[in-house]
Amino acid sequence: MCSEIHVALVEAPYRLNKTVDELTKEELYDGSYSYNYQHGRETDDRQKEYFLKNCYTKEVQDIMNDVNKFVESYRYDDSDGMIDYFDTNFYYFGVKAGKWNKPYVMNV
Repeated sequence: MCSEIHVALVEAPYRLNKTVDELTKEELYDGSYSYNYQHGRETDDRQKEYFLKNCYTKEVQDIMNDVNKFVESYRYDDSDGMIDYFDTNFYYFGVKAGKWNKPYVMNV
């Protein structure tokens, strides 16, 4: 088995998501955003990427990008899918907002 690293942003002095007024017309009418915003969760990679680029506030985006760059700087990946060879020191799935048992909290 290979090691995994899971990182969750559970508390920060910033609001997590943009308000409805801050969203563009395209963001507001995108079905994946509406569904996930209402249910407060991320479900697949496309929606996570959408959240990170469009729906989190600028401050939260900056924090998540910095954490991702830091963790990835310690990771090597010498895998070759063509020959079914996987060689990495750990798997990293990116930073997420909150955990299943501890939601994100804005600490003012």
